[in-house]
Amino acid sequence: MSPDERVQMQNTNKVVQGAGVQTFISTNGISDFKEAAPRGSVYVEFDFPANSLLQGGKDGWFKMIGPDEGKSQQFLLNKQGGEHLPTVKNIENLDKK
Repeated sequence: MSPDERVQMQNTNKVVQGAGVQTFISTNGISDFKEAAPRGSVYVEFDFPANSLLQGGKDGWFKMIGPDEGKSQQFLLNKQGGEHLPTVKNIENLDKK
């Protein structure tokens, strides 16, 4: 995520809608961040409700969607009882690129 998104998340204790109305999450740890994140990104770990995740493109990759996401993604999120931009806890800054 960008440093600005991190600050917004720390100030609101909510996931911040990323670019393209999605926030990408990896459960594989920092190695995915090192490979995929653009320069200037920060690596942050935090706790959140797992039912707010939608499967991403690879094993261990997920996304959280915002209210501006398309209807098909909204349907999938609602079907599993998830919420847009959920509350987060225990935000921990671990690295930057």
